[in-house]
Amino acid sequence: MKILVHLSFQLRYLIASAGAGFLLVSATMAQSTFGSITGVVTDGSGGVTPGAEVSVTNSGTGAARKLTTGATGVFNVPNLDLGTYVLRVSAKGFSTYERTGLNLESNQVLNVNVELTVGSISSVIEVHAPSPTITTATRWRSRWSTPASSVASRCSASAAAFRR
Repeated sequence: MKILVHLSFQLRYLIASAGAGFLLVSATMAQSTFGSITGVVTDGSGGVTPGAEVSVTNSGTGAARKLTTGATGVFNVPNLDLGTYVLRVSAKGFSTYERTGLNLESNQVLNVNVELTVGSISSVIEVHAPSPTITTATRWRSRWSTPASSVASRCSASAAAFRR
């Protein structure tokens, strides 16, 4: 009887270990090595620009993805390989917008809002600036984004200290 109980315990331990290993492998395989570039296309007055043509090109491979913005002017290019990208946006009656040096990392969502300026089709507005890393898929918040109640209490404390 003791042998059966001991064997039963070992069998349960083996099955539990195999299940945990399977879950660990599944979770590891579910991690993505892709990123995405998203944003809103607007005109100089802040109005959305539907029907704008958006092109995202990987600088290293030359692979390009093209799409057109919807009625809200929003674009989203998901499942992009990691690397450096060039974003190009054009719309009828506006100058073409081009931004280079967008560095995309694993699981990163780059938010690039585009403001088109009125101009001819032949003019191109180029933006040469390092892309800021904005991670939207994290649970961490910066020290500046705090709940309103926390801000109010800090302001009260600062005002009290100032009156002294």
